[in-house]
Formats: sequence, C-alpha cells, structure tokens
Amino acid sequence: MLEEETNTHEIVVKDKFNLVKLIFCFQGCACLLHLNIFMNSSDYFMKVYFQSVMTIFSAIFLTSNLIGLVIMIFIGHKLHFVVIFVIPYVYFIVSLLVLPIMSYFNDRIPKVVTFIVTVVILVLSGFSTSILEGGVFGKAYLFPNEHNAQMVMFGIGLVGFIIALTKSFVKFWTENLNYYFYAGSAFLIVCLISSFLTLCLPYSRKYFYNSVTQCEISDDSGYYGDDDISFTIQNVSFKKSINSWERAWYIFKRLKHYCFYIFITFFVTMSIYPGISSVLPTSFPGTFMDDWYPEILILLMCTFDFVGRTIPGLIKINHKDCFIRYIVVWGRIHFVILFSLYIHPIFFLHCDVVPILMMIVMGITNGYFSCIIVNKAKKLLSDEDSVNKEIGGNMITFFMLVGISVGSISSIGIFYSTNVIFQFIKKKG
Repeated sequence: MLEEETNTHEIVVKDKFNLVKLIFCFQGCACLLHLNIFMNSSDYFMKVYFQSVMTIFSAIFLTSNLIGLVIMIFIGHKLHFVVIFVIPYVYFIVSLLVLPIMSYFNDRIPKVVTFIVTVVILVLSGFSTSILEGGVFGKAYLFPNEHNAQMVMFGIGLVGFIIALTKSFVKFWTENLNYYFYAGSAFLIVCLISSFLTLCLPYSRKYFYNSVTQCEISDDSGYYGDDDISFTIQNVSFKKSINSWERAWYIFKRLKHYCFYIFITFFVTMSIYPGISSVLPTSFPGTFMDDWYPEILILLMCTFDFVGRTIPGLIKINHKDCFIRYIVVWGRIHFVILFSLYIHPIFFLHCDVVPILMMIVMGITNGYFSCIIVNKAKKLLSDEDSVNKEIGGNMITFFMLVGISVGSISSIGIFYSTNVIFQFIKKKG
C-alpha cells in the first residue's frame, strides 16, 4: 500500500524547451567573461601603464581566484543563491563600468591611483569569479545527466569566441575599447536575469531543493543525521558523519585522474595561448600581418575551441581512460615544444601556415577533451549525494584554474628560456 502511494505521488519533471540547458550555457559564458574582457584589453592597459603590466594583472587575478576556489570546495555547497550568483554579477557589472569611467579622467587622476584601483578590482574579481565558477559547476553537477555541465563548458568556449571576434571588430573599426566594457556589462545583466529563472523553473528547483535539504540536515559538527544511519558507495558502507575535509579528500580520491587530466589540458593550452602565440613572428614582416598575425592565431584558437566543445553534444563517443591519458598527456604536450621552436624561426622552417594549423588542432582538442573530462567526472559521481556532487564540481573547476594559472606562468618561462637559448646559439654560430 505504501509503495503504491509513493508511486502515485511521484512526479516526473522535465526541462521544457531546454530552458535550463540554455541558462547554464549563459552561466558558462559569464564564468570567464570578466577575465576574457580584461585579458583581451591588453592594448589598452599597456598604453596606460607599462609593457609587462598584463603579467602582473594575470598573476593577481589567478592567485585570488585559486584561493577563492579552495574555499569554495569546502563551503560552496552551503552558500545561498544570492552569494553565488547575485553578488558576483553585480560586482562584475559595476567593475566593468568603473574602468571606462576612469579612462575619461586619466589626465586628472594620477596613474598610481588608477593602477591601485585596477589591482583592487582584479583581486575582488578573482574572488567573485571563483564564487560564480564554483557555484555554476557545482549546481550543474546536481542534475542526473551531464548535459548541463556540458553546456557550461560550451558557454565558456562560446564566450571566448565572441570576445575574440569582438576584439578583432573593435580593432578594425575603432581604437576606443570602452564599447567593449559596455557590451560586457549589458551581457552580464542578461546572465543575471537568467540565473533568477532557475529558481522559477520546476526542473531546476527540484534538484536545487534536494541539495538544500541534504545540506540542512547536517549540523556544525559535520554529522549528517543519525549516527546509526549509513549509506553505501561502491559497495562500501560509511557512517553519515563525514566532515568537510573528509568529504573533499574522498571526492578527490574518486576524481584524481580527471583532476590531473583537466589540469594538463589547460596547462598545455595556456602555456601557448595567449602568451607564446602573441609573440610569434610572421613570415611576412613589414606588412599588415605584423599586427594581424597574433590576432588571427587568437581568433582561430577561440573559434576551434568553441567547435571542439560542440562535438560531444553532436557525436557520442565512449572514450576509455587510457585513450584520454595518451592524447591529453602525451599527445598535446608536444604543442609546447613545437610552438616554442617558432618563437625564433631559425630553429625551424618558418611558415605562417604551420602555426595556424597547429593552433586549429590545439583549439579543437582543448575544447573537445575538456568537455569529455568534465562529463566523465560527472558520471563518476552519479551515485553520490548532492553535497558530494557540488564538491566534485568545485574540485574540477579548481584544477582547471590551477592548469590555467601554472600554464600562464610557464609561458613566461618558456619565452625567456627560448630567448636565452637563441642568444647562446647565435653567439656560437
């Protein structure tokens, strides 16, 4: 009788018109929109301050972002919707409007003051991005299928393509980058409004409510319900008395291979793009290619990264871990060596076509394998409770950002070490 009553009251909720997927695509776009706008405004910042200012800005942003993501792993599942979405979005919108306003008063405000304000904006941006990123991936991991997590990755690729295309358009038509910031603020307002829709749609409310319910039954000591209640994961019985550190360590042990894969994927990509790719010399010096060759490489990377992220949604291929390991770890690492040889063409046959082809392949593989890794990590946690799923989403995001950070720093080392080797060979030659 009880079983019949349970089945009677069971309601199947579906994502009508794929609205939740579309919203998570918008949230994926918003995750790195702020960072993309800053990093693609290097011409503006180098003109206002000094040549190596972007290296300092990148280090400041990524450091605060990583610290924030570590915090999100442990407390992200306990944060309120307002903290995860509303506060970061409001901050992003305001900060993107502050920079153009400051540019109108460059003659009146000392550069030291504007530099300090920009640094403070970047520090807070790093923390805000970590909250939004961790929250978006954590919420996407709550759903039973991997489609929403895939749409987040798709959105990240889409925004990179849009920003690169917009940057090329602005550079072609006007030197005023203020329109760039205004457009970004307008888009973030759309993303903020779409995030509120997740609270109204029955499909997303169902899984968000389950997550809140499981978080609320825990107390401050980390006990989850009665000590006598146990649950089974992979045929192993555990007591529901796991604190945050034990949860995080347990999830890391389950996801350690995928954490490593996502780290290597973005480490290789960021070791080359945009640092190394922006300094590659063209084989047509003295022409318009001097200015446009780096822009072409960046646009190709963003375009084919976006193409790579669309492939998992169109073609279902069940990859074994060994295939991912060999391609991601051993295959893509060769890009670092090959692009390094093209910093000084004396090392290799100088031709613009080869770096262009390599950039296309690197973009496709980055987009494709990053989506595959996120999806497979999501499936591995399908038997977990919602709290562990959110922690898993935050953890994958953390290692992705570690790969981006280490790769960005490594690109500086690769550039200078290549210059030293080149000068040594030149002296010997």
